[in-house]
Amino acid sequence: MSLEIEKFDRDALLDVITNLLSRRSLENEPERLSAAIASISDKKQFNAVFDLAMAHGANAMVIETEYVDKHYLEDYAGYYARCFEKYGRRCARVHFYRAKLSEIAFLDQLVTSPKNDRALGDELGYIGYVVLKPLPHTVIGRTAIPPICGTKDHFPTLKEYKTQIGGRNFYVETALFQEQDHEVAACATVAIWSILSTTASMLDNQILSPFEITKKAGEKSNFTQRLLPNDGLNQYQVLTLLTSSGLDYFYFSYRSHRSELLPYVLGEELPPTTKKNKPKKRKLNAINAVKAAIRDDAANAKALLFAFLRGGNPCLLNVDILRNSGKSRPDNHAVAAVGYSLKDRSGTPIVEERPDANATAGAGPKKPHRRIPLVADRIDSLYVVDDNQAPFANYRLSDDGIIEINDDEKAYVNQIIVPIYHKVRQDLPATLKKAEEFDYIIGRLIPDLDCCLEWEIYLSDIATLKNSIRNSAAYTFDKNRFVFGNAPRFIWVLTAIHDGKEVLTILLDATDLRQGGSITNAIRYSSELCKPLVKAAAGARDDKNWLPLLSFIREHWNH
Repeated sequence: MSLEIEKFDRDALLDVITNLLSRRSLENEPERLSAAIASISDKKQFNAVFDLAMAHGANAMVIETEYVDKHYLEDYAGYYARCFEKYGRRCARVHFYRAKLSEIAFLDQLVTSPKNDRALGDELGYIGYVVLKPLPHTVIGRTAIPPICGTKDHFPTLKEYKTQIGGRNFYVETALFQEQDHEVAACATVAIWSILSTTASMLDNQILSPFEITKKAGEKSNFTQRLLPNDGLNQYQVLTLLTSSGLDYFYFSYRSHRSELLPYVLGEELPPTTKKNKPKKRKLNAINAVKAAIRDDAANAKALLFAFLRGGNPCLLNVDILRNSGKSRPDNHAVAAVGYSLKDRSGTPIVEERPDANATAGAGPKKPHRRIPLVADRIDSLYVVDDNQAPFANYRLSDDGIIEINDDEKAYVNQIIVPIYHKVRQDLPATLKKAEEFDYIIGRLIPDLDCCLEWEIYLSDIATLKNSIRNSAAYTFDKNRFVFGNAPRFIWVLTAIHDGKEVLTILLDATDLRQGGSITNAIRYSSELCKPLVKAAAGARDDKNWLPLLSFIREHWNH
């Protein structure tokens, strides 16, 4: 039988890997096998997977010793099978359960239990699984274990995956992870593989194996570096892959920093001033300029990441990592951003240098000199699928915009690539501009607001949004009118929050022309603030810049 049950234990998991490699790749090579197991046991990826299962309370492992993994099989057929050395094509898959299982009882439950699959999974405490590949050092394959969520953590991009044992389905909601092997996949390939696995149901894209991703990314590329073995994909190859997969993208670059100054930005002391080097004061000014650029880039990156993660769309985050306090040259690394943590609101949201409140009525909204307060500003951590670290590595964001990966590694944002549905035309900068206008209009119509509004801005598909509104206790008006109404497939959602409570949500058609941008709907939550808004809108002048919001309020909110 190819199904075994073991007590959850680190040594037992290593024994599974030992048995796999001894049968598949390192048969009759005890010295190489011993060295491989010692290396694997020290790797961050192995320990991260074990620690995550342990944090979920795992007590038992169900092991499929002869498992055929679709994506590894495609990698094997395209690459590993062509080696002179013999490498296995079958993997092992290890499932983790909270219940303490015995082999006879478990098999009996699979066959005879009258409970439906979800109820049986809940009873046994199904956690998730890891596929172990028969490779000498990079054994951690497709891994589906959910994150540990704190009260301030948000993982809106997670997707439900179904797996089967003995004809029974078990379910896990997560983002897929595996470690890179520098053969068919490096960091960018693994990150894209995780992202495309998540977006398939929302964006209708193909789910590709790492080998297929790497090959497809290089089909139309003029890059001189070899694709296989793979040491990484550049930005042009990534964008080529997305477009050839039927997707489009938003691309944002944050390369605004002088790399030679980064060690000093991260804390290294400046050398003493001498006749040979530049004056210290001049270099300090340059360093402060770099620090300001990093802070601005980090703020913009937060707004961008929140705008897509909040709606369930993971992002490819490219960072430059500096080790040992910045004394080494930055290493470029790609990860899949899948979640975030929000710190509590503190103080009163402020829009600096707003347009003059005494401006002529009807003159239309003017763009504030600083962007409006955003929920995204409160992001203090990003959770990423990092093939060098863990399934849900915590990238902490400091106030100065630097990412703290661990005690030895710091990073800053380099690029962000967001795969999107090809009909999404309205981008985030244009949406932020409209939010600034709406914020100003509301401030003019209700000048006695005791504090500024905080805005939650993100892109959502209409099905997810309707489901959210249907289940919302805050939305007390006619739900049927919205839930059963016609709407475009993708929507920009702009929610105004006052004193921690949702006031209204303005919906913009994300698939509209750039010169369009009409309001699809406006949802009110708080009658306390919306009633004076309706009254003020009725008496306000119809300036062309104000008209879309005012006319919608007059037409739909007067009941």
